[in-house]
Amino acid sequence: MIAHPGSGTLGYLIGALASLAATLVAIGEALPPQTDGLALELTWEAPQGCPDLARERAEISRRVGGLGREIPGEPIAAQGTIHLDPSGGYSLLLRTRVGDIRGERALAGQDCRELAAAAALVLALLINPEAAHSLDSEPAPVVPAPIPPSPPSPPSPARRRSGCGLGAVLASGVLPSLAEGLVGRFFYQRGPVAAAVQVAGFLPQKESALVLPGASASFYRLESALEVCAATSSDRRVGGMLCLGGAVARLHGKSAGVSAPGEATAYWPEGLLAAAGYLHVTSAARLHLAAELRGLGSRPDLAILGLGSTYRPAFFNWRGALGIDVLF
Repeated sequence: MIAHPGSGTLGYLIGALASLAATLVAIGEALPPQTDGLALELTWEAPQGCPDLARERAEISRRVGGLGREIPGEPIAAQGTIHLDPSGGYSLLLRTRVGDIRGERALAGQDCRELAAAAALVLALLINPEAAHSLDSEPAPVVPAPIPPSPPSPPSPARRRSGCGLGAVLASGVLPSLAEGLVGRFFYQRGPVAAAVQVAGFLPQKESALVLPGASASFYRLESALEVCAATSSDRRVGGMLCLGGAVARLHGKSAGVSAPGEATAYWPEGLLAAAGYLHVTSAARLHLAAELRGLGSRPDLAILGLGSTYRPAFFNWRGALGIDVLF
């Protein structure tokens, strides 16, 4: 036998190549066959509990659907890796290669299934851009349009209330002694402002004349007043008001017990300050309690024929009234 130079080295190389080929064949047989028909070479790594390679390819296939699994063109290769972050959550690194074009995407989230679904969508679009319109893709959730806030309601107009009242009055300083009488009033209220007109009359009083024994004079007093008030709401069960105003008083005197009886009348203005409170007994009726102070600038002198000057009203007088108001 003739030995050729280097024949031992050549035989060694041929044996090594045959062994490598057998190893590759064994590895290929150990790998699960990829029968999904996707034109994609995918390498996938994910922690336990996250979608594995088979589920990821199945998701890509579902998104591609029947839109052309084997589309001729540049070869597509991808490598996806999901890591569990120490601070919580997951991160995805997806590297792609289409022909000579390379790309890389990084995503983070709290659910690795959502990251895997995002990677599947990206790869499905690389295979066929029409995969975004697949009927098999899940429809986006319908978010109802926010209901616009209702416009603020316009402020309610101020409540209007009117009524009239009648009451008994007890006063000091209006006649020679403590006087009793009746008072009637009409009022109107809008919101916190009220106005009232009132008329009062007092029982006549008799005063003896000092200059003539047996002679006397009788006095009659009438008055009217106008008030402007700050008041609480007329709808409250218990409320009140504070009033300022003016009045006109009329005092009439008539003499008796003289040979030639005479009469005299005097008029004068007064300023007033009043406070009142009320209590509703029904929706249309309320009790009214008031206290009032009045003052006059100058004291009138009532001179009666036959008796002369008999009575001069005081500079100040006060009164209290209790009555009932009927509301309209």
